[in-house]
Amino acid sequence: MKKFRGLSYAVVSAAAFVAASSAQATIIDKTLTLTAGAFTSTNGTAAPISPVTIQFAITFDNSANIQGTTNGLTILSSNLTGWGPLKYAYDASLDNLFFGTDIGPNGFQVFFSRNDLGTFIRNISSATPVATQVQYSAAAGASYLSGTSSVTVAQAAVPEPATWAMFIGGFGLLGATMRRRKIAVHFA
Repeated sequence: MKKFRGLSYAVVSAAAFVAASSAQATIIDKTLTLTAGAFTSTNGTAAPISPVTIQFAITFDNSANIQGTTNGLTILSSNLTGWGPLKYAYDASLDNLFFGTDIGPNGFQVFFSRNDLGTFIRNISSATPVATQVQYSAAAGASYLSGTSSVTVAQAAVPEPATWAMFIGGFGLLGATMRRRKIAVHFA
């Protein structure tokens, strides 16, 4: 009985440790589509690209601030060509993701003399992040600010019932096979 009690204390302690350590950080793993349109220009010219659409996958730990990096960022598609490399930074206290070409410790900068892009996404850890205005520049010396912007989160695929049935059936067959197998014990 003492052995069982000692073992149960060890299991409960280990479970509490795992639960406590996993509650400290969350790994954010999302595929997002950023869309912006209705651009206005700093010099009155029409925006060369409107709407701007960028689809990207991002994975990061939201427990601490992240300075401008490309780690965990994959650009899946974009109708902006010649802008890059795209980077991100994360502000853990505000849950804001800064996204663009020139990412610094205080957000993003857009320079008129080159192809630059910048935006930030609020509440990135939530199920419904919110995109702010998108600003980009073309090397022609003008900057374009979006009047509308949105970000959508790609939903994870849910297996069909037939897939679940095959999965459960396979485990059932595996269990039945293991139960029926005879174990021969040989002594030397």
